[in-house]
Amino acid sequence: MKPRDIVDVEKKPDTCPACGQTLAEIHYGTPQMNAQLIQGLSTGSIKLGGCCTTGNDPQFYCAKCGKYYRVPKPTP
Repeated sequence: MKPRDIVDVEKKPDTCPACGQTLAEIHYGTPQMNAQLIQGLSTGSIKLGGCCTTGNDPQFYCAKCGKYYRVPKPTP
């Protein structure tokens, strides 16, 4: 994923701003497999993001159009 593939938004969108599809929340780190995670993965409401993070990673993903979204951290 290249930085230009990530769209910054002011707040968490309810649906994808580009196509209207429900967004998946991206979970980072080593997953602890449990019923809630398995259900989220099977329904598409959760996407695993891997264990390496930059601190400025996207938080949401649209499976329909492939766009990633993040709410940037406020600058001091």
